[in-house]
Amino acid sequence: MKPTRHLLLCALWLIAPLCPAQAQDIPHNIHELKALGCELVDSSLMLKVKRLCRFSKNRGKSVAVFGGSLSVNKESQAAKLMWSEYLDMHVTDYGHGGYGFSSLQGSVLDQVNRARQHDIYILWASTNDYTNNREPGTPQDYTEADGYDQSKLVTQCGGLNYCIRKLREVNPEATIYVFGSLPFWWNTGGYDPASTETNKTGHNFGYYVSLQRQVAELQGVKFFDQFSLPVLTPETKDRFYLKDNLHMNYDGYANVGLYQLHFLATEKAMKP
Repeated sequence: MKPTRHLLLCALWLIAPLCPAQAQDIPHNIHELKALGCELVDSSLMLKVKRLCRFSKNRGKSVAVFGGSLSVNKESQAAKLMWSEYLDMHVTDYGHGGYGFSSLQGSVLDQVNRARQHDIYILWASTNDYTNNREPGTPQDYTEADGYDQSKLVTQCGGLNYCIRKLREVNPEATIYVFGSLPFWWNTGGYDPASTETNKTGHNFGYYVSLQRQVAELQGVKFFDQFSLPVLTPETKDRFYLKDNLHMNYDGYANVGLYQLHFLATEKAMKP
């Protein structure tokens, strides 16, 4: 193992959440990510993004992250270290493995119910609603349109709408972002929006992600598309994903983190 890679693993292990069920603060007094050994596909993009970070309205903000394992695994710290280093953000994890937006499982609803006040709330969509065959629902689930029907909290859309509404109650002045689900590679249904491979609801994963975007648009919050990032492809999955083809490794999060950093700095997707 290269010394720089060993240093990265040690640094990330030291700040990994001790118990994902509890909110964990992530320190941001770290070295440059490049010095820690993560290899970016296009390192020239880092220079561009770093310049944008200097003038971002989100510099120095406190950030809360809610979601499933992909939002909180120790490897995800490779991305959050970039937020902390270049935007001086103070990041707090509320996420927990296995959680989704549907109330029929461990749910992000429980996480937002115990949220403290932060400047920015990130609702990081997981794969769990899809892999657990929860109904995707419609963007109008648990909204004024249905009288905030609590029976709709069992759907992905109903749970996501609940989370946005609840966080607005916790801090009406906060900014809320929805980070769409990342692709996975069990079959084409996990990454190809045109795939005919579906879960038991009859939908592929791309359909679930499209509804995440529609809910965000309906609620007037910014949506960050992680499903279609150019850095995550069938050709790069072996480099950026663990052997389960579902969770990313450190390098995967570092490369995705660069796109997240650009979004957090500008509220816009990075153009190719």
